[in-house]
Order: sequence, then structure tokens, then C-alpha cells
Amino acid sequence: MKFVLIVFIFLISFVKINFSQETKQDLQLFDSVTVFNCEELLSRLDGFIIKIGQNPNSEGFVVIYDNNNPIDNKFLERYIRSYQEFRKIDKNRFKILTSKPVQGKRIEFWLSQNETILPNIKEVNFSFALPKAEKPILFVRDWIVIENVDGKLTYFGDCAACCIERIDLDFLSKFLESNLQLSAHIKIYGKSRFYTRKLEKLIRNDLINEYKISPKRFRISYQGIDAGIAQLPKNNATIEIEFILQR
Repeated sequence: MKFVLIVFIFLISFVKINFSQETKQDLQLFDSVTVFNCEELLSRLDGFIIKIGQNPNSEGFVVIYDNNNPIDNKFLERYIRSYQEFRKIDKNRFKILTSKPVQGKRIEFWLSQNETILPNIKEVNFSFALPKAEKPILFVRDWIVIENVDGKLTYFGDCAACCIERIDLDFLSKFLESNLQLSAHIKIYGKSRFYTRKLEKLIRNDLINEYKISPKRFRISYQGIDAGIAQLPKNNATIEIEFILQR
């Protein structure tokens, strides 16, 4: 009887150990990246989605680690969430997590093969609050095209090399709402004053009427010709936005 009991206990222990090992092995680090541009990140995301699709029971987790730069954090999170929307990926199988900073880590791609096992991280919500600074803080620099669309003059970002950080007035308004000590300086570069004046007016109207930003919280100035777009058509411009201390 004692022998049977010992065998039974051994079998139970063996099953527990194997189950624990299987559970632990179920969650695997598929990929990670620290330094990247938008094209490389897009390629890694596509590869990750293909891997998830190979197993109908698998789930993927994209972990974005805080790099102590709220602007970078929010732009990167927005880019990956926009990727999810654009690719129409099932949110139950592709989950985006934001974590406290860990030295040497920026983005990790985790794969759970059979059941939901979350990566062992300390989740946080990325904040719009900016650190105190005496010098201007760069928000974004983007290349803009001004065009007539359906009879209405409009503008849009057209910088393929900086697709993670794109001009986003909604983001700008959220940062201003969260940092009452700051205002925005919007610098416009372009060789055609006709188009840059039109652009100034469009941005001003959007900030005031659509995003309800007080004119006291921003200023717009023309900075001359940007050498980077000097060979492009006159309807091209560059916008650089900085946060500065309120006067």
C-alpha cells in the first residue's frame, strides 16, 4: 500500500513539473529591437503577424518599454496601434502592452502558442506630461504637401523616412492640455510664401476651431527656405514644432 502511495505521489509531482515546464515554454520571445526606423519596424511587425497566423490558437504581445521620453513613447505607441487598425488585426490575438523602462529594451514581440500567458512586465500608461526644461523641446519635424482635394485646400504629411513621428495636431493639443506651463512654436519652412501663408492659416484654424486650443498657447512663424525641400514643387513645406515655456 505504501509503495502504491509513493508511486501515486511521484506521478502527481511529475505531471505538475511537466505542466509547469509546458506552461513556461508556451510563452516565447519571438523578436526584440532597440534601434530601428519605421521601415524596419514595419517589417518586424509583418513577420510577427505571419507567425501568429501560423497557429490559430496563438496570441501575440508587443511590449513597448518606456524610454523616458514621453513624446517618443506616445508616437511609437500610436504607430503600432495604427498598424493594428490598418491591418485589421484581431485585438484578441494581437495585444499591445506598455511597460516601465528596462535598460537596453525598447520593443519585444512575445508569442503565446496555446493559451494567454502575459509577459512578466510592469505595465504603465504612457503619459503626456513632459519634464521641466528651460530649453525648447522638439515635438515633431515633418515634410508637408499642400494640395487642393475635392475643391478644398488641405495639407498632409509626406515624409516616408519619418513615418513614426508625423505631424499630429490632436497629439499636440493633448500635450498642451497636460503641460499648462508650455506653449507651441510652429515653424514653417518653404520657398513659396503663397503656400506657406495658406498653410499657416489652415493650421491656425484647425488648432482653434477643431482642437479648441487658445491662440495664446501657440505661435506660427515663417523660417525661410528649407534646403531639404529646395528642389521640390512650391506646394511642399517643412513644419517643425517645439514646446517652449509660456511667456
